[in-house]
Formats: sequence, structure tokens, C-alpha cells
Amino acid sequence: MVNEQLPIVTLKIALDENGAVDDLGITSKRFTSEQSLDAVHRLRRCSDAVLVGIGTVVRDDPYVPEESSIAGRERTTVKSRDRSFLEDRSACAIMCKVMRDGYKTVIFHSDSDEVDKRRIQLISELEATNQVSFIPTPTNQHRSLDLTSILGELSNLGVKELMLEGGPATVKRFLQQKLVDRAIVIVAPIKFDQLPVPSLIDHHVLKAAGLALLGEHQDWGKDSVSLWSKAQLQWPSPVISEWP
Repeated sequence: MVNEQLPIVTLKIALDENGAVDDLGITSKRFTSEQSLDAVHRLRRCSDAVLVGIGTVVRDDPYVPEESSIAGRERTTVKSRDRSFLEDRSACAIMCKVMRDGYKTVIFHSDSDEVDKRRIQLISELEATNQVSFIPTPTNQHRSLDLTSILGELSNLGVKELMLEGGPATVKRFLQQKLVDRAIVIVAPIKFDQLPVPSLIDHHVLKAAGLALLGEHQDWGKDSVSLWSKAQLQWPSPVISEWP
């Protein structure tokens, strides 16, 4: 069932042929097609916020700009959005460039975190820019951040469409709690062979999360794409493959 009081959560995840999301034996880099990259940019433009876990921030130090270059063509202005991170207030995360690029960022952290003096100074400097906000968040019995509380906070900030980009642990938690409303799963024709990071996400996991397979296509280069949605939620386009 779709909770109309919370943002609609659209998961985007990219996998290799064996279901891995990354290879820790190599430098982190995009492994999907240019057409898939185009689609991801389109999805970001349809979203009010992008959410990732702290592991993705530290591993990739992602840059989500106000302007995104679409497949090397003209620069396309992307509407203002929030970037939201689930994090532990670690100094290495706070020092990531994504925290200091001047764009609006919201960081959710445990409301019971103990913060040392150095991190207090860093946090104060970031908050003084009025572009970075730290939001204390309740935890559950497993001491993980309460995801429903986070979605409620994002709703209060005006977020109606939320793009969920990972990493796998964060995605798995959203799926287990049936908080994902749509899923776009991209499988690239490659195999990570050094230190693959399994996603632990397959058709069974997606179905258990309350999602139904709407269709599959290979319109994004050589990548295979499967599109999933909760039954009560209408897909944004009449033709499934036309969105995003």
C-alpha cells in the first residue's frame, strides 16, 4: 500500500550480471551504458531529492550538481533538489567534497550520537553555510535510523518524489520495510571478478517488498532494465519503457 503522507520512493540500482553493485578491487566508476546514464539524469530531474547511505558517500564521494551533462551533450539545468544522506557524523564523511560544494544537503544521523569537538567544529562550519543541515533521527531496536521518520522529515521539507540510489545495505532496509514504491533495476553486461559487492537483491526480494514486475526492456544500450511498482501506484507514463 502506498502511504500518501510520505514521499514516493523510486529505487534506482545498477548491477552486474551476477547481481553485484560494485567491485572493491577496482576504483569506483560507472559501469552502465550512456543511455542508462541519460535515464538516471532524467529520473533525477523528476525527483525532489536523492537519498544515499553513508557508505556510498565515502566510497564514491558522489557529486550531484544543479546542472548535469547528459551523455556529453548540452548542459541541462536540473531543478533545485535536496540531497539526503544517512550517516554517522564521521569526520571522513563530513570532509567529503559533496558536503562542501554549496548545494543543499540534508544529513540524517542518530539522535543519540556522541560527537567529538573536532566534528562539532566541522558540523558548525557546514551548517553556517545554510546549505547543509544535520537532522537528529530516532533509531529502531537495531540502532539503525528509523526510515519512516526520515521520510516524514523529507515530506515536511516538501519532498514528494524521492530517488533512492543506495548503497545495497540502505536499499535492502527500504525494501524490507516495504518503503520502496517503484524500482528501476539496470543490469550491465559485465562481471565483477575481484572483490564483488553482492546486492542481495533479486526478483524474490523485490516481490517480497510488495513490488510487481511491470516489464523489461533493452532500450538503454546493452543494459537490461526491469521496471517494478506497487500495484496501487500508476506508472508515470502510459508506455512503461518511456519513463524515466
